[in-house]
Amino acid sequence: MKRCTNNGCGLAWLDPVPCVEDIHLLYANYFTHEQVHLTQRLLTRLWSFLHKGYRVVSYIPSSLLGIIKAQKGMSYMFLRDLNPGILLDVGCGDGDLLHRMYSSGWSVTGIDFDPKAIENAKARYGSEATLLHSDLFNARFPDVSFDAITMGHVIEHVPDPVALLGEARRVLKIGGRLVITTPNLQSYGHEKFRDCWWGLDSPRHLQVFSLAALRECARKAGFQASSLLQVN
Repeated sequence: MKRCTNNGCGLAWLDPVPCVEDIHLLYANYFTHEQVHLTQRLLTRLWSFLHKGYRVVSYIPSSLLGIIKAQKGMSYMFLRDLNPGILLDVGCGDGDLLHRMYSSGWSVTGIDFDPKAIENAKARYGSEATLLHSDLFNARFPDVSFDAITMGHVIEHVPDPVALLGEARRVLKIGGRLVITTPNLQSYGHEKFRDCWWGLDSPRHLQVFSLAALRECARKAGFQASSLLQVN
């Protein structure tokens, strides 16, 4: 990966970049496919059991540090303070977020360019959500369609993040909320682990953002500075 040093930008990008028509090949063994394999299901259950044990023993220190509150906010993509409306999850994967938001009263739509992910999501939550095998551009949603749009670890996977944000702005209602989560190149994890940091995930991550780079992408897509009060 290469990294920009101009004006504190800090953006890192994959070089060379995969051909657009080949990008889907990078996801043949991605986590959204795992549920179809018995071995993977057993490993997932084992991980879940161990993780629950970890959460029990770490609950008190995590609460004191505010980690529990942050985790709850993340699990609902920081939308729990809004009245339920119409939600679009871009890169919905196996539909886990859609299920949580539907259970909270939202009308939910999910899109993903990975057909296997959509197949798995339909098998799990097809009666709850509208699920489309598409990217945001080809879905051709009408203007100002959604009260909220979420992109959980999506923007680092796309060839043109500014265009993606611009399309999100078009279909987002006035006063709506766009929530993006993405690895932070300025994080302590990257500082410590460098080229072994999970957030690089080459070659699936075509770029990895600093906060400054992400703000600049949002600005170029037409979002106002007041929309960027929280950049995580």
